[in-house]
Amino acid sequence: MSISLDGPAAIVPGAGGGGFAEYRYYETPGVALGDDERDPDSFATRMADIRSEARQQVMPGAFAQTQKYARMAAKNRGIELPSRD
Repeated sequence: MSISLDGPAAIVPGAGGGGFAEYRYYETPGVALGDDERDPDSFATRMADIRSEARQQVMPGAFAQTQKYARMAAKNRGIELPSRD
């Protein structure tokens, strides 16, 4: 497989047997557990919410994932962060 400077950036290609695709990383919205909920039993209890595919989205990169978790933690503590827009 050759690489072209004119090709798309920031993709993870999937390939096999002459077929090609773009691999996309989807992540569920998840849940923010409070300080008193961060234990194996609470985690197991919330597993259906954690794994729910409703409103899942493509994560364009690690920075977007970091922003998502920072916003969840802030909201869980009653802190409103400025909008990204």
